[in-house]
Parts: sequence; C-alpha cells; structure tokens
Amino acid sequence: MFLGDLLFSVHVPTLDGSIRGWLALIDDLKKRNAARVVPGHGPHAMELPEALEPEQKYLATIVTDVRKLIKEGKTLEDATKTAGFEERDAWKLFDHYHVRNVTAAFAELEWE
Repeated sequence: MFLGDLLFSVHVPTLDGSIRGWLALIDDLKKRNAARVVPGHGPHAMELPEALEPEQKYLATIVTDVRKLIKEGKTLEDATKTAGFEERDAWKLFDHYHVRNVTAAFAELEWE
C-alpha cells in the first residue's frame, strides 16, 4: 500500500491538514491488511502497524501537550517553545518543521 505523505519515517512529519484527522486516519490504517506500506519519506517499504507507531506517537504528543497548554491559558508562542520537544531526538529535520506543526495544531485545537 502506497501511503505517500501519510507516512513519514525518519523525517519528521509535516502537518498540512488536521492533526485530529491524521490521527484518526492512522488508527484506521493500522487496521488494514497490507503486506507492506511505502512511506512518502523513509525506507522503500515497511510493515503495518509498526510503521505508523512513531508518527502516531509524535502527533499524539503534540496534541496532548497543546491541549494542556491551552487549558492552562498559555499562548501559541509558549506552545512553540515546549510542545512535543521530547520527540526531538526521534526525527530528522525536527528543527525545520516542528514549530510549524505545533502552530498548525494549536490553531486547530484552540477551537475545540
């Protein structure tokens, strides 16, 4: 199954849509029966559901952290300095895309 940019491996995911929607889709994809999946970034082929787990953890960490910060009355600026940073060592290009991901997640989650 070709997942393209729905699956990132090694390269930090880049959020261009709904973080909640992406996490829901990951849950659905993990239930699929596919011999191999091909990510948009990473190795040529990977196995389900393990291939999706690091990405799911990264996105879920951002959601958890951003929701907590919003509940505490923190700002987007606060979120871009702290949310999800425990995932930094797990991803290449983290410093190039992570703040953008947190910003997109904050914009979505602040209206829940």
